[in-house]
Amino acid sequence: MREYISVLYREYLNSDLTEPAYGPVEFELREVKMVGTSLSGTVVVKNLQNKRFPRITKNYDYVQFPSLLP
Repeated sequence: MREYISVLYREYLNSDLTEPAYGPVEFELREVKMVGTSLSGTVVVKNLQNKRFPRITKNYDYVQFPSLLP
């Protein structure tokens, strides 16, 4: 079966290793190449068009940001 591999990235603070300080961010591993005993590949953000920016908890709407109207 050929499918992309999901990669989760999480950042932890040295002062608190009990839970992630940032993330998880989901990536897809693509274009994997094997040279000898080494594997290398490229990760891309999965569904980038559906991600909130700059904060995950913030929604941007037409009421607060009228310039988003077409």
